[in-house]
Amino acid sequence: MRHLSKIIPLSLLALVASCGAQPTVTNKQDQNAQTTNQVGALAAESGPGKTLGALTVSEPRSRPTSSGAKVAGGYLTITNAGAEADRLIRAASPRATRTELHEMAMDGNMMTMRPVTSIEVPANGSVKLEPGGFHIMFLDIPKPFAANETIPVSLTFEKAGQIDVELIVGVRAGQGGPVSDHGAKN
Repeated sequence: MRHLSKIIPLSLLALVASCGAQPTVTNKQDQNAQTTNQVGALAAESGPGKTLGALTVSEPRSRPTSSGAKVAGGYLTITNAGAEADRLIRAASPRATRTELHEMAMDGNMMTMRPVTSIEVPANGSVKLEPGGFHIMFLDIPKPFAANETIPVSLTFEKAGQIDVELIVGVRAGQGGPVSDHGAKN
């Protein structure tokens, strides 16, 4: 039993670390600032965005994964210029056996990650899919995501319909090599 009491906290710490979150972050504002610094360099490369009705998808990006990695994360910003809210209800990609929408959030002092059925895009507002928050989860990827490649993703919205975007795979700001959002640096 004593052995399990050491394994469980270490397993949870490994899960948090592998998902791109920083376990020392104590509030959402600090977490957002940290996330912005980590992926800011990628946003500049992604272009002006794609539009579907009142929605604009911008800053589509991912990170290189280590060889052997089976999961990756996808990030982007969705801006809604309309007077009516919409919901992102599905993401799909030929680069993964399964693609899900996920949320990471603090539960007391514990960072948790869970699949979600949809992500609200507020009227006249925006939502960021980013490390440590909402994101696209690519599961069972057959080959690693490599720097400078693009990952095709089809996003389906409850009201606006479907739009195809390409995530740019880049290196995390301040990092020099491949990084898996859900694994260790090589």
